[in-house]
Amino acid sequence: MTLKINRNLDVPIQGAESSKASESATTGASLSIAVQPKPKVFLVDLDDSVTLALRDSGINATAGSFGTPYRCEISSSYQPWRNSERLPDGYAEQEIIFVDLACEPADGPIGELQCALDSDGYWIGCDKGIIDPRFSAAIVARPRFDRIVAAGGVVVVFAMPESGVSVVTGRKSRQTFHVKEPVQVDEWSFLGALKSVRVSRLSGEEIVVCEQQSLIGRALSAELFSMRYECTLHPIYNHTNWKVLAKNKFGDPVALGYSNDSKGSVFLLPQVDDKASLIKRLLTDVFPELFPHLYPGIDRGRWTHLPEYELRSVIELETARQNAIAMHKAAMAKLDADVSELRSKDGWLHDLLTETGDHLVEAVAAGLAELGFQNVVDMDKIRDRDGKPRREDLQIQDASPTLIVDVKGISNFPGDEDAMQAFKHAALFMREQNRTDVYGLSIVNHQRHLPPLDRDNAMPFRRELVDVALQNQQGLMTTWDLYRLVVNMRRHGWRSNDVKPVLYGHGRIRPIPKHYAFLGRVALVWAHAIGVDIEDGIVRIGDTLAIEFDVYFEEAQVLSLQVNTENRREAMTGDKTGIPWPEATSRPKKGLAVYVCRRSDADTGASSTVEAPPN
Repeated sequence: MTLKINRNLDVPIQGAESSKASESATTGASLSIAVQPKPKVFLVDLDDSVTLALRDSGINATAGSFGTPYRCEISSSYQPWRNSERLPDGYAEQEIIFVDLACEPADGPIGELQCALDSDGYWIGCDKGIIDPRFSAAIVARPRFDRIVAAGGVVVVFAMPESGVSVVTGRKSRQTFHVKEPVQVDEWSFLGALKSVRVSRLSGEEIVVCEQQSLIGRALSAELFSMRYECTLHPIYNHTNWKVLAKNKFGDPVALGYSNDSKGSVFLLPQVDDKASLIKRLLTDVFPELFPHLYPGIDRGRWTHLPEYELRSVIELETARQNAIAMHKAAMAKLDADVSELRSKDGWLHDLLTETGDHLVEAVAAGLAELGFQNVVDMDKIRDRDGKPRREDLQIQDASPTLIVDVKGISNFPGDEDAMQAFKHAALFMREQNRTDVYGLSIVNHQRHLPPLDRDNAMPFRRELVDVALQNQQGLMTTWDLYRLVVNMRRHGWRSNDVKPVLYGHGRIRPIPKHYAFLGRVALVWAHAIGVDIEDGIVRIGDTLAIEFDVYFEEAQVLSLQVNTENRREAMTGDKTGIPWPEATSRPKKGLAVYVCRRSDADTGASSTVEAPPN
């Protein structure tokens, strides 16, 4: 009898769950069977249906192959060895191994040549009409399989007689093949214990199980109707470790069992039609009793958890659990979709801090639109359309003066050309339009390969560049400050009229909205209050204070004031003032700038500038 094997099976390694699930007969709910981590089962050259059946039963099964024999023309010549084995990573750590030596040869060569024809390598004789490459994988697997058995593992072999092909080392030069030496290995060489068994080519169907009441005997008896032996198995040298499990009608052994001192075992069994059934029976009914050390989490009566026997109340709870898992997965999928949508919608905020070129220009234009500018013109697109060389990147034409905006993304600090480009383009625009109400604004993404908080944000522009910008009525701004202006506007609901004037400032522009007036700096920090040395202005009970942190501003209402431990309704320049600060906000630090909000509904116009706090 020849058993066909699908050798194209590509089975995930260890612990992958089957897509199938058992269905509850009482509720119709799908109850998936969890794959048990132990024991680890390795299937060599078994049909893919066996692997899937075991996984559907919750068994941690991994598939592999020693390679595929193929037919050749019978002759006295040799063919070079082709390797088609598939031994997955981690197979050396498996605990129970099933090897099927039956296979149907392929019609032609399979696998890649492993050496040049004129170099020493393995060659296989064609005298049997079969090229069997499995000897090579057997050589590789043998020390690992021996170690598994020595450590208490189990190897089960569905026996077939050796293919009988001859293997030699040699090489071919021109038309002559030179044999170097024969190689005494075959497909049975994957386990050291098998050297003590003589395999004879004799087949039949009448099989008698020796100890029918033993665990292994009952398992074999249950599959006896579909069993057929393809060879007889005789222990040699009076090897006492081998025990006969089944015989043919003439008394020849056709099934053997082997055990060693370390609880490791080897079983040589006849071929059986339904290997999945026998393997499942061995793994679930026999081996847990014979080899409990391979089942550390063994649960007696595990069958009681199958849907046919499970308590109805447990099935209902399991159904509820599965529904909860499904709802959780749906909620997580929705959150993932929302995250992706937000990243797509607001990804330009990150582009402000990472990009250069057109991508950075587009991000800056999006930021300006969010601040409330209605007429931001992309001059690059206009000049590209008209076939003119590029000049300024953007123009803000909402009000007078017009802002000529140059955008740069650079790896280091801005030089003269980077910072002064906007002023040059503003001067050209003034001459062309015969206007004087034009300002330049340079927006630079400096040190763009660093996270923003690792950049030098205190002095991104040289002092000389800032002075020149002040003289020429030009603004210098970093994309990090533009980012902070946008995110804090969102956070606190700032009005457009409070943030748009910021970009009309001169010199170094910082992200301080128009309605913030610098008050002083944090001098002391207590558990629920801060001490502020008021450098300029007045603060009153009921006002809103803002503290500038590295990224965000934190705002809080003034509920009380103390000056020199005396309660006051207001404090002014020169006062050392204690002010309650809510715990819910970020923890203030000494030296942080403090502002008082002075919003007035009458505040309008674009020409106002905002003074930054002194350094």
